[in-house]
Amino acid sequence: MTQRTNRRSGASAKGFTLIELVIAMVVTALMILVILMTFTAQNQLYRRQSDIGRTQQSLRLAMEIVSKDISLIGFGAGVAGQYYGILPASTPNSALDAIEQFNEIPAGSYSDALTLAYIDPDRTHWGFVDQSAAGAGYASDYRCETTQLRFSSATVAVAGYFSEDDEQWDQIVCFSHSGNLGLGVSYVWSVSGDGDSSTGIVTVDQNSQTDYEDYCERGLPEELICGPLVQVSYYIDRDGDGNGPGTSTVPYLMMSTDDDMDDGNDIPIAAGIEDLQFGFCELTQDCDAQSWVGNHELADPYNFANLSRVRIRMTARSERQEEQGLPASTPVILDPNYTRTTTKDTYHRRVAHQVINIQNARSALQIRDKY
Repeated sequence: MTQRTNRRSGASAKGFTLIELVIAMVVTALMILVILMTFTAQNQLYRRQSDIGRTQQSLRLAMEIVSKDISLIGFGAGVAGQYYGILPASTPNSALDAIEQFNEIPAGSYSDALTLAYIDPDRTHWGFVDQSAAGAGYASDYRCETTQLRFSSATVAVAGYFSEDDEQWDQIVCFSHSGNLGLGVSYVWSVSGDGDSSTGIVTVDQNSQTDYEDYCERGLPEELICGPLVQVSYYIDRDGDGNGPGTSTVPYLMMSTDDDMDDGNDIPIAAGIEDLQFGFCELTQDCDAQSWVGNHELADPYNFANLSRVRIRMTARSERQEEQGLPASTPVILDPNYTRTTTKDTYHRRVAHQVINIQNARSALQIRDKY
C-alpha cells in the first residue's frame, strides 16, 4: 500500500502536460486580446467623443460671438443704415454701411463674410455735443467743414479717450435724431491727434466726401451724441496664405477689427469652422416660411429700416480626422448654389442655425434718451 501511494505522488509531481500548457496559453492570449480590443475601442470612443465635443464647443463659441455683434447692427446709425464721411475720395458717393455682406470669401469658396459697424454701446464712452447751448461763436465751429468737435461740460473727460494712435478710439461717430428732413443721421470722422479732456475738444480730419456733403447740406445738427466707431468683420480663413492660422485641413473663423480682412492682423475666433452663411428677411416677408434673401443690399435707404431678421448658419468640423481613415460624415456647405456630395470623408461635423431679430435697424432713436 505504501509503494502504490508513492507512485501516484510521483506522477502528480510531473506538472501540466503540454496540451494543458497550450490550452492555458491560448486562453490567456485570447483574454489579453479581448482586453486590448476593449481598450482600443474605448480609446477610439473617447477620442471620437472628445473631437465631437471640441467641435461643438467651437461652434457654440463662434455662434455666440457673431450673434452678439449682429444684434448691434445699426446701433447709432441713421435711418438709411449708413454713416457718412471718412471714406476715401476714390469712392465719393459711398457711405459706410451698418451691414455689408460679401460672397465667396476667400475667393473660390462658397462661404460668406460680413462687415458690421455701430457706435460703441458702452455709454460711458459717449460724449454730448450741443451747439445750441454753447453761446455766440460756437455754431461757426459746426459747419460741415468742421475740424473739431467740442463735448459738453458733463462729458468733457470723454474727449481725452480719442486718439489717432489708438485703434479703438481713432474714429468718432456722431448721431442725431434730427438730421436732414428730420430723420436720424450719423456722421463719422477720423481723429487727428489726441483729444483734450480739459477743453473737451476732439480734433478731426475735415470730411469732404460727396455722401457726407449731401447729408450735411444745411450744416451739422445742433445736438450730437458721439462715441467711438466699432467696425468688425467675420470670415473663414482656409487658404493657408500665412495671414492667419487657417488651412484647408483646419479652417478658422476670423474676426477683423478694421476694414481690411485677411491682412495678417486679424483675430482667430474658433478652429474648425468650415462654412459661414448669412440670410436676411425684411418686414414684408414671411420669415417663418423661409423667405430669405442671400444678400441685403442697402442701395435703397429704406431697405435697412425694413430689415427684420438676420439668419446665421455655420458648419464646424473636427480638427482631427477619424482614425484608420474611417468615414465619418459628408461635407456640409450651406450655400444653396453648392452641389452637395454624398461621399463621406473622415471628419466629424456639426451644424448650427440661429435667427437674430434686428431691433436697431427699425429705429435709430434708441440712443436719444441718454441725455
